[in-house]
Amino acid sequence: YAANRNLSDGIYINAKFFSWTLIMHIALNLATKLDYRHSFSSPLVHKDLILKNDTILNSNFRAKIANFGLARSREKGRGHIVGTRRYIAPEYSENGLMPTKLDVYRCGVPMLKMLIGKADASDIY
Repeated sequence: YAANRNLSDGIYINAKFFSWTLIMHIALNLATKLDYRHSFSSPLVHKDLILKNDTILNSNFRAKIANFGLARSREKGRGHIVGTRRYIAPEYSENGLMPTKLDVYRCGVPMLKMLIGKADASDIY
């Protein structure tokens, strides 16, 4: 259940509602979730983390990561490139490597735009 819908709706549609403190809370919470998934002995790489579809906010504005359909263990090594290509990490687009940085990069660019107030509708994907 996503009481506050997906993260991009909150960022782009209700931007005036999000205070700096709340934005930092959400960003830190999302980073903690990614760190947890990447800390397994065989790290789980989401590969297609999109704020609109894969990050939802509960009633306390805690981020939840969903849609693990393309997720793979990093141990699987190289693979063909799948998922949405916007904000794709260079290591993945150039040679199919799946470092955990892939998820950080995909999430980091839109989050940075949100934090500096440069987000626009094109970031919804």
